[in-house]
Amino acid sequence: MSTRTSPREVEGYFESLSNWGRWGEQDVLGTLNYIGHKQRLAALGLAAEGAIVGCGRNIEADTMGSGAGQPLRLMVETGEGAPETGWGSAGEWIGMRVHGRNITHLDGLSHVFWNGRAYNGRSARDVTAGDGARGGSIVTLPGGAIAGRGVLLDVPRAEGVSYVEPGTGISPDRLAGCARRQGTDIEPGDILVVRTGRDEAARQHGGPVPGGRLAGLTPQCLPLLHDWQVALLGADGVNDPRPDPPGGGGVHMPIHAVGLVAMGMWLIDNLALEELAAAAARLGRWTFTFVVTALKINGGTGSPVNPIAIL
Repeated sequence: MSTRTSPREVEGYFESLSNWGRWGEQDVLGTLNYIGHKQRLAALGLAAEGAIVGCGRNIEADTMGSGAGQPLRLMVETGEGAPETGWGSAGEWIGMRVHGRNITHLDGLSHVFWNGRAYNGRSARDVTAGDGARGGSIVTLPGGAIAGRGVLLDVPRAEGVSYVEPGTGISPDRLAGCARRQGTDIEPGDILVVRTGRDEAARQHGGPVPGGRLAGLTPQCLPLLHDWQVALLGADGVNDPRPDPPGGGGVHMPIHAVGLVAMGMWLIDNLALEELAAAAARLGRWTFTFVVTALKINGGTGSPVNPIAIL
């Protein structure tokens, strides 16, 4: 199968893969509707060892911040002047850009627009400087949490390599082939977690890969994700290859654009997956209970998260 996609084909996904109105005209949950009580209860029974693996990256804040979107930390109180006896305390203020490639974060359905519309036809103008997202914000997440069956597709391990080459796209054949080699079936309502080996690539390069290159899914994976009825997609990169590869169809970050806007498919960017991948390989089991809790930010288009896999 060719990995090149025409602009007409990708733009056609906004119609052919659209879930607008599927769960009602006022729906704000999108593909999370695939996770019902049955799926959630089944997922809670997957844990065999009771091992907990955190999949969020450490937030590296400093006193200066940076142009790369690094968080800024301002110490409000420190221990430097604490008394030798009695009460003392320390505290900080932290500001950060939620989206980008530094923070493990959940994208809400108000994060991306196409032709001035967000998921289910909401106007882009509903996201304002004063109020943030007036509709489809992160607080629409029931209880501020997602729980379901997590499925890890460890693409480089399945292919016998250390990592997927940064900046390249993973085709639907490679994605489905990974599931087949792992003996893993994708079920409706699954939380799909894709490892590209971003952190192993960084380790072997002695730091972030030059040029900010990250591997991700090609646009042609979108029909497969739609057919699989994936509830939530996450990756150790930003799900899309960075930068946009040649032949991407002319749509900027199509996994985000089509996934969030047309499909209503929630995304997690920048997962930390090395520990989870090692545990899954040791157990020979690629499914687990997966729990994501978001900060309940009024008007938020997303939230930092530390997803938890329970094996």
